[in-house]
Amino acid sequence: MKQTPENRVYESQEEIVTAKYKTTLDFKTRLKVIKKHLNEPYLTLSNLKNWLYNTERLRVHENTISRIISNINMLLSSKNLRLNQRREKSCKFPKMESALFKWIKKYKQIAPTPRFIIKEIALELCKNIGEPGWQTFTASNGWFNNFIKRYGLKRFKNHGEANSVSEKKVKQELEKINAITKQYSSPNIFNIDESCLFYKQFDDVTYSSERRNGCKKSKQRYTIFFCTNSTGMEKLPVCVISKAAKPLPFRNIDLSKFRFNYYFSENSWMVKEIFCTWIKDFDQKMQGRKVLLLMDNFGSHKLNNIELRRLKLQNTRILYLPKNTTSKLQPLDQGIISSFKSHYKSRYIHKWIANIRNRVYNPEQLNILESIIMAIGAWDLEVTPKTINNCFKSTGIESKDKFGPLTKAITLYMENDLLRQKERKKLNLSYILS
Repeated sequence: MKQTPENRVYESQEEIVTAKYKTTLDFKTRLKVIKKHLNEPYLTLSNLKNWLYNTERLRVHENTISRIISNINMLLSSKNLRLNQRREKSCKFPKMESALFKWIKKYKQIAPTPRFIIKEIALELCKNIGEPGWQTFTASNGWFNNFIKRYGLKRFKNHGEANSVSEKKVKQELEKINAITKQYSSPNIFNIDESCLFYKQFDDVTYSSERRNGCKKSKQRYTIFFCTNSTGMEKLPVCVISKAAKPLPFRNIDLSKFRFNYYFSENSWMVKEIFCTWIKDFDQKMQGRKVLLLMDNFGSHKLNNIELRRLKLQNTRILYLPKNTTSKLQPLDQGIISSFKSHYKSRYIHKWIANIRNRVYNPEQLNILESIIMAIGAWDLEVTPKTINNCFKSTGIESKDKFGPLTKAITLYMENDLLRQKERKKLNLSYILS
């Protein structure tokens, strides 16, 4: 039978009295005591002690109740108490930690605050404040973990450039953009963007009863780029850029039965020659239409008037998104590419599992053609028109047949744009929003 103060055999009356009150309350119970005290302030310490015994069957001394009430502000203001915890871990350098927490709050919107930055600032503050024993402080991982628990800090992963541009600037640029996009219907507004795909990268953590020989993470990659219209009903074939002119897995394979375009460059990156080839093909596909192509101002995308005249685009107008705003205004960046990568990874995992079941040696292995086939499936079959349309909407970019009304600012920008088009009498890149 478990020994408790009620059933234990004591040797003396003094031991009985000591054991009777030897109870450490968890924070949940302490908060109940505080709530009772605040709701019924006329209750004495003795009343509260008896109430606690009657409701929780906990025996405490009146001094314990007094200490709980005297620490009322600390308990109510703490954001990181674990209710089942009985004692709060003591902090050796409270002034430093308080100053560090204020520093994190001050700079969280200006710059990211990863672990190594917080630890470095902690060392600096500890030295400057000079609390007793500061020379022994090393900003260890143990201290860091306890610090973030004490102050209720959470780990967040940073995504893209979303914090690098102010909302005010985005709003200003959006009016200029909508002055042009509102001249086109939704099916005629397209967006192009590229991304790097490490096509057979897998986790470096494994779960097993014994250690497995180390596996090096694969660095094999290619650039993949996408183009879709704002309705999501017109997704162009994925385009892949790799290093080899004709990779080994392509040999003796009829590539025409796969819906993709292949290009090659020295570093597997987009280069201007590839972009010019692609956009000329795109313009020919748009024959009989007038379309607007949104893109970022990446160097390989930038075309001057001489290069544009050589291309002789008849159906396509290019609109470069303002610098440093693509994280907010590029539709493909709002979740379309992320959705593609998630579906691609799912297909890769299923293939891996199938290889394990079939006892394939190195089940994680994948050649570039197999990867491209999975990429085609993820893009064509699993990235839905609804996802694409929602991502276009999330940017605030509007077409002439959807979304909000014409504002005075948009109308003014639109009139200026139409005037410039008439003066030049051709769609070209000499008028680009900046």
